[in-house]
Formats: sequence, structure tokens, C-alpha cells
Amino acid sequence: MESKTLKNVQQKKAVARLAATKIKDNDCIFLDAGTTTLEMIPFITAKNVTVVTNGPAHVDLLVRKKIICYLLGGQMKSTTKAVIGSLALQAINLFRFDTAFIGVNGIDPSMGYTTPDPEEAALKRRAHDLAQRTYIVSDSSKFSEISFCKIFDLAEAIIITDHLPDLDGFKVTEKRRSM
Repeated sequence: MESKTLKNVQQKKAVARLAATKIKDNDCIFLDAGTTTLEMIPFITAKNVTVVTNGPAHVDLLVRKKIICYLLGGQMKSTTKAVIGSLALQAINLFRFDTAFIGVNGIDPSMGYTTPDPEEAALKRRAHDLAQRTYIVSDSSKFSEISFCKIFDLAEAIIITDHLPDLDGFKVTEKRRSM
């Protein structure tokens, strides 16, 4: 995760700042493991928020901000430091979310949202299924990239990004400039 932390830092902070404004008082949210979701934590201003995460790195920041948090148990992936696997999938079923914030490795018109690991994809998909709404938090470098595993289709979530690249092949239903 260290090398990913150093990539596109300003873009990730801009995405994180905007994404954090989507969190409302009393929300229960899923915060996916990853660098962009980690950057969201300092920008959370909503009160009485409860966070469920598969990102061990997220817990310290959440606790420091006095945000109630639950860390899913399971296997920790050595490369991303994300908690994954069957135990994490069992544990996440105990929760329901107002909002899920999910990071991805690829955003493509035909393949949708993708990630390299099948177990990470399964957990992201389940968090999405348990949420009333889902935001994909991603810097623009992920557009037109495809990773090994599909998470779900583009139309199933709202993308928060720093810049909309050339959108050939993407169906845009609404385009807003928030930054």
C-alpha cells in the first residue's frame, strides 16, 4: 500500500474531501480499505457516525477522531493490507449501511468497476449490496483501466473523481462539476 499512497496524492485528497461531504449525521457507512478512503477520514465532519471497514490502517485515524468503528476480521492481504476472505464476508453480513465508499483499480464502460483480487471483489460487492447507496472513490487514472475481477456495473454506483477524462464509450447520465 505504501507505493499506492504516494501516487496521485493531490487528486486523492480532492476526491476524499468531496466524498466526506456525502457522510451525514448518524450515518452508518462502509469504508473500504485503500488509500483514497484513508484520506477521507480527516475530512469527516458529520456527528455520530459509525464506520465498518476492512482497512486496519483506517482504525487508528477513526479512533483518534472519536468515530465509532468496527474492523472486519479475516485474512489480511499482504500487498494492500485489506482484510478479505470468507470470515470478512461472514462478518459484513451483520451490518447494513446508509452509504458504502469503495475504491477500485479500474473503471471501464464494458467491464464496470474492477479490482485484481477475487476475494476483494466479493467483499466490495457485498458491501455495495448492503448499502442504500454506493460511491466509488477514485482518481481519474483508473478510467479505462481493467483489472482481473469485476465488482459490478458502472450504473450501480456514483463515481466521485478529480477529473472526468475523455468519456468515449462511457454513458454519462449527469455531469456535475463539484470542485
